[in-house]
Amino acid sequence: MKSHYELLEVDPAADPAAIKHAFRQQIARYHPDKVQHLGRDLQEMAAERTAALTEAYRVLSNPATREAYDQSLGAKAPPAAEPPQPVAAEPPVEPPDTPGPRAASDSQERSRRDDLLRRAAISRFRQAIVAEYGSVDDPGQRGFDVTASPRGGLFSRDRRPRILARFVDHVDGESLADAWRQAAASSEKDSCVFLMGSRLAAARELAEATARQRGAPRAAHVMVVPVDASDWQALVPSSAPPVVRAVLDRLRGGR
Repeated sequence: MKSHYELLEVDPAADPAAIKHAFRQQIARYHPDKVQHLGRDLQEMAAERTAALTEAYRVLSNPATREAYDQSLGAKAPPAAEPPQPVAAEPPVEPPDTPGPRAASDSQERSRRDDLLRRAAISRFRQAIVAEYGSVDDPGQRGFDVTASPRGGLFSRDRRPRILARFVDHVDGESLADAWRQAAASSEKDSCVFLMGSRLAAARELAEATARQRGAPRAAHVMVVPVDASDWQALVPSSAPPVVRAVLDRLRGGR
């Protein structure tokens, strides 16, 4: 069983503000709106994790219940054993650095959680773009999770850009540059890339990466929008077309 601190991924010495921030980040990943179109098993897992996170925050956000909980953790900890005295002058042999069962279990759970967030984010984005464009029939572009163009015939005057979306673990300068290069190479049509992830690098790093890509060959018709998939907050360029904000508004439930 994980402790409340492990569930929220905070240090036992974390202050109330850090605990509150961690709870909001964690709980946003399992919001019903993000998992309503996934399978029953994933929905049940999200509901169980939501309940566990809520209970952890309830206990740790109250000084009295947190103190009692910390004492119970201390009571469960085994007494420290006296270190054995060396019997020879030779240095002890270090055991091989291999992950234990708990580390492997934590890694599997983290991978499952990340996959849940990725599937939920892509599903919600697809709904938003279908509502905005009316179709996602654009042939899939390798390396992107969603591609879509506004519906229209040969003589259509719809000037809205092609939309592409990619989900990555960490939205940073490197992932932004890679998405930009692939979008620029795929088509001469104006394209907006929604680069979604559970973590975003500092705004300065992303802004510098954007400035570098704008000067690259064949990159003028591409725009990349970094998006935090946990709450749909985004770093939107001032020159972004209206459809970018319209899609983000749908993702946040505003339309």
